[in-house]
Formats: sequence, structure tokens, C-alpha cells
Amino acid sequence: MYYKGIKIWISAVVLAATLSFGSAEADEWKGTDKALFGALVGLQVVDILQTYEVKKHPERWSEMNPIYGDPPNMGVVIGVKALYTGLVWYLLDQHTASADRGGALWVLNAIAASVVIHNHHVGVRIEF
Repeated sequence: MYYKGIKIWISAVVLAATLSFGSAEADEWKGTDKALFGALVGLQVVDILQTYEVKKHPERWSEMNPIYGDPPNMGVVIGVKALYTGLVWYLLDQHTASADRGGALWVLNAIAASVVIHNHHVGVRIEF
């Protein structure tokens, strides 16, 4: 059931990105910026899947983000990630100069990657 929600979330983000990159504002996005935003979306999906593994194995791990709860509420996790990703896109598209967008995306990706790497380091693996 949760994977169905993840698929819907991924589809919505891909659709939004596809539609938005066709707009006048999005034409200012460089190829590198688009790739960095895609990496950010990918990192959010990996973090969602890792959080799901935490939920499946409460005897091994506990969720550290108080917003998600412990065990994590996957609806809340997906909703927060979707809101975060949409807000990042909107703010970078509407309020960030093209020259600054890449730097902001590098920082956001570094933060997201550090969370994913930490989860992996403590043993959280994605199982299908």
C-alpha cells in the first residue's frame, strides 16, 4: 500500500517537473540545474524507502524525525517529502536567480545525501 503511494508521489513530481520545465520561467533552468533537481527528487525517494524499512523493523531502528512519528506514518512521510520537493522547486524557479540555483541545489543535495548515507551507515537497506 505504501509503495502505491510512493508511485503516485513519484508520478506527480515527474508530471509537475515535465510541465514546469516547459514554461517560460523554467526555460532559464540549465541542464545541470535540472539534473541536480532530479537528483534531489531521487534522494527524497530513497529516503522514503529507507523510512519504510525503519517502519518494517522497529526492533532494529527508530525514526528520529518527530514529525514522522515512531514508528513513522508513511502518509505523513510522503506528504512532507512532496511538500518539501514542490516548495523547493517553486522557490528556486520563482525566487532564485539562475546563477544561484545550482549552488542552492548542490547544498540541498548534500544535505539529502548525508541523510541517506547516514541511514545506510546504520544498516538501513532497501529491500524489495
